[in-house]
Amino acid sequence: MMGATKRDRWMRVEQMERFRKKEEQANALILSQYVSCSSNAKWRKVFLDLAPLYGEEQSVSVKLVGDDAFEYEHFFSQFFEHDHLDGSGGCFSYKRIEWITLPAHPDIHFDYQIDMEPVGSTIKIYGYRKAEKLS
Repeated sequence: MMGATKRDRWMRVEQMERFRKKEEQANALILSQYVSCSSNAKWRKVFLDLAPLYGEEQSVSVKLVGDDAFEYEHFFSQFFEHDHLDGSGGCFSYKRIEWITLPAHPDIHFDYQIDMEPVGSTIKIYGYRKAEKLS
């Protein structure tokens, strides 16, 4: 029987391998089908600028390149000083975020260029756009 420490290490290695494979798949897809609108540094800045406008309880819809959209609960309770988030579906880097949607807020203002559009009563902020939609 595997000890708890050995099992924990094994599980962590497996988790990191899944993370690495998802990153590789996303990178290949991004290179072939998407145009970048953001970067890890810009996402970090966006999250830090939005956090004071929304409470820690705020959920955000997140769409990762190559995956389905999902609700990320308590999104703004995260620490945004790194280049990744630990979501319910596992760990993912900011550079994999295709877009996020959150409720519109009258005080949203960025002092830098960001690809954002209103969608009903929400706003959608893009990390990537499909290449064919830009033509």
